[in-house]
Amino acid sequence: MWPRFLAMLAAMSQPAHPMRTLHILWGAILSSTVMIFGASFVVEAQPSKELALLLPAFGFLGLNMAVLSFWLPPKTAVHALQRVVIPTREIDDPMSLPGSGRTVKVPTDPASAHRTVLQLLQPPLILRLALGESVALFGFVLHVMGAPVPHILPFFVVCWVLHFIAFPSDKAMLAFAQKHTGVRLDLVTPAR
Repeated sequence: MWPRFLAMLAAMSQPAHPMRTLHILWGAILSSTVMIFGASFVVEAQPSKELALLLPAFGFLGLNMAVLSFWLPPKTAVHALQRVVIPTREIDDPMSLPGSGRTVKVPTDPASAHRTVLQLLQPPLILRLALGESVALFGFVLHVMGAPVPHILPFFVVCWVLHFIAFPSDKAMLAFAQKHTGVRLDLVTPAR
């Protein structure tokens, strides 16, 4: 029993792969929006006289949050990637003709570069997911203030669409990082 317990503790102390962490965060925030939507059927709405004003105002705020979720996270990611220094070496460009003399930069330690890039891109992804989730929260607040479920459903649908668009993939994140660092991260497969 003890060796098994110690092996389990050793496995828990190993750092999780950054993509695994991002997928867990993505799933957790998606689950929270589904639970908030479910709570809309349990929470008793309190009719409000201001609902006619609040519905378009919250719709406008939700739309702003949706637009902001596409604009702000990439800006923060670019800022973070421009400050990072990835040790590189030059190799012949595999996309050009042999003997053309074109070279590309690749990381000297691909696994470390991969980990660094994904860790730098975590906060912008969390920001994007949080901004998307705020759209659903506007819908929930509207429901608490008396809006029926059909009126709040578009808030949740927009939130979920934003959420699925933001699903973190290794390929997309490395391509984004490659574009803004100038280092070809896709040429060498990092060790997992």
